Amino acid sequence: MKHKGILIVTDRSNYFSFLGSQLEKDFRVYYIAVWKEDEIILLKKGKPYISREQLLQGLISTTTDEILNDEEIKKALSCDLEYDKKYNNGNHEDLILIKGRVYANNVANITNEHKIDLIIVQNDSWGYASIPLAVGRKKNIKTLIFEDGFFRPDTIVIDEKGVNKNNSCHREKSFYENISINREKYDKFIQREISKGSGYLVNLFSGIRLSNIIGKLFNFIKHPRKILRIFPLSLDLIAFLAVKNDFILLPLQVRSDSQIVCHSSIKNMEDFINICLSSIEKYNKQFNKNFFVVIKEHPKDPHMDILWQARKRHKNVKNYYITKANTRKLIEKCTAIITINSTIGIEGLLYYKPVITLGQAFFNIDGIVNHCEDTTKLGHVINNAINTLTNRKLIDNFLYHLKFNYQVDGNLNNPDEKNIKPAIRRIKDTLAHEI
Repeated sequence: MKHKGILIVTDRSNYFSFLGSQLEKDFRVYYIAVWKEDEIILLKKGKPYISREQLLQGLISTTTDEILNDEEIKKALSCDLEYDKKYNNGNHEDLILIKGRVYANNVANITNEHKIDLIIVQNDSWGYASIPLAVGRKKNIKTLIFEDGFFRPDTIVIDEKGVNKNNSCHREKSFYENISINREKYDKFIQREISKGSGYLVNLFSGIRLSNIIGKLFNFIKHPRKILRIFPLSLDLIAFLAVKNDFILLPLQVRSDSQIVCHSSIKNMEDFINICLSSIEKYNKQFNKNFFVVIKEHPKDPHMDILWQARKRHKNVKNYYITKANTRKLIEKCTAIITINSTIGIEGLLYYKPVITLGQAFFNIDGIVNHCEDTTKLGHVINNAINTLTNRKLIDNFLYHLKFNYQVDGNLNNPDEKNIKPAIRRIKDTLAHEI
């Protein structure tokens, strides 16, 4: 296969530069560096590349004909355009489309010049990846999309079609009903996954070493708002640990995540929290229950400001805002999970928890999760989810398929010569098969 060419669009340079080094033994490998960080890493490793910035600015000669028509460009850039509409009132739409056309033409030139047989990207939503994918598919070039696996950090998604909502997983309940599983292998996998939740529910000192305490203190002094966060979070934590009632877990997501921007009608976490608290408040009253709510902050996107607003609106349902906690322990202890389309929903299935989804997710499958399309009916969905017998066999079959048939073993953050091998095999298998 030495004559075959692979184009890697590096949005995760440590992983993809390592992957490329392994692939170079059997293939011709070329790189597009997405960010400055990617350029620095590729430069240090002596990998020839061209930067996305160069391609966007048209510093490479472009073809006279457009590789993608207007409809194809808009489809490829749908997430970027939606993000611009949400955060910039659509003011950058024209510029996004112009740069997208230039980028597409230059990527097409690269595929022609280097005779590319496979394009590899990270994620499939944003233009830096979706444009090369669209070009590749237009030119009948094979594509592979990488993404973090569902059982992190030990698995990787590598899909020819897409990732998350766009992936190639089966959506039919009947498919999973008919799967045969190796029980011994599956049970060992479940034991390993459950062990990831071992330890304390809350460990205030995790990740803190004597060597960096001074640095952290200086950081707090430098950013007073971080100090202000400590007091309400501490009070919430103490109150939460003292409460014995059943609770429903609400995991927050990054507001700029493509899962939210492109695959959800709920576009911000404030709306998500208000919808859930309002529905749980009504549910408690209607069914004489006393569920409280744990709102789990996403570490990459704090939402402390939302907490006070939510509590003013929903005084009749107790809610606690938790940051530094063992997510798996929260899943283990909760009664149910309500998520837009977070991977935490899949983690909840490991514990056979009722999972309710409000957004578009590939695991919106009847009998596996409870999808709520109309949020005005969320209270009824909560009642059904909590009081319906869990279909453990169906969930087992689904999780087994994800782990052993769909994903590959590997680690996107810490690749080595051993854990990179399943990805190499998937790439070689893809190139060996005709489109």
